[in-house]
Amino acid sequence: MQKYVMLTRGRTGSTAILDEFRSIAGVFSVQELFLRWPDGRVPADVMRDFYRFVLPFDVWKSGPAQEVQAGVPGSAADRESAATNRIRRLLSRMRGIPLAQARKYVDATLEGKLHAAYLSYAERMAMQGGGGRLIFKVLSNNLAERKGLTRVLKDSGYRVLYLVRSNLVRQVLSGLIARKRGAYNRRNYAGDSSTHSIDLDELEFLVKVEKIRVDEDRAMLKDMAFDFLEVSYEEFCEDRERFYRRIFEFMSLPFELPARTDYSIMTGDLRKQIANFDQLEARVARMGLQGSLIEDRHVACG
Repeated sequence: MQKYVMLTRGRTGSTAILDEFRSIAGVFSVQELFLRWPDGRVPADVMRDFYRFVLPFDVWKSGPAQEVQAGVPGSAADRESAATNRIRRLLSRMRGIPLAQARKYVDATLEGKLHAAYLSYAERMAMQGGGGRLIFKVLSNNLAERKGLTRVLKDSGYRVLYLVRSNLVRQVLSGLIARKRGAYNRRNYAGDSSTHSIDLDELEFLVKVEKIRVDEDRAMLKDMAFDFLEVSYEEFCEDRERFYRRIFEFMSLPFELPARTDYSIMTGDLRKQIANFDQLEARVARMGLQGSLIEDRHVACG
């Protein structure tokens, strides 16, 4: 089996692109496997898409702050016990995994071994689903929450499709508007008439952070000698055929243009969505990023 991970940041169109991958013969494409839900459960709309494959792997976060928030006692033994119980409950829910086998995995206790065991399970499910190639998404900001996952992916032979968004202002605005709207991805989205004020200081800060994080991602991929291909959201929107030809060559697949996703663009004409657009435009100009607010003229990006 050939194995790929789509490494990306938030609001890069990855949901739409992976949805299109599902129409490609020989490719088993899913969204995030290492996905964390605050209440430890998978929402019903996500369950519909994920449960046929495997449940997201709700692995614990590291660090005293998260441990206190989760109400986990402070001793190392207590923390290990609580984490082990959470993983046991997760693995016992996975289809096709007997509880005794789940406990065998848990008894390893080491997070890296849990990651490797879960990946092995996911790969078996993908093979049973008829895919000679497996691809799923990992947000780079989530790797820090899962110690050792990057090394496990590398040692397990995963190649990386690194998806970026060149227009960082639009990327950040997409996230800010989605947060205010309470809707991140929708199929056949008709839009709404709501407008939102944008915190310009927050916007400028997040644009700087995104640039730093993308530079860090590129450095990590090179330092760890991943075999990777970098592609952009803008390529996907402007020329789907060129975008996919590059990817299919990387994956050694015969070219076929995938069926278009019905995930819709969530941010279009920003003038109609941002109440303080004139101030936003002036701030972006001071940042030296004129032209970043131009409307995305496409319909198939999530």
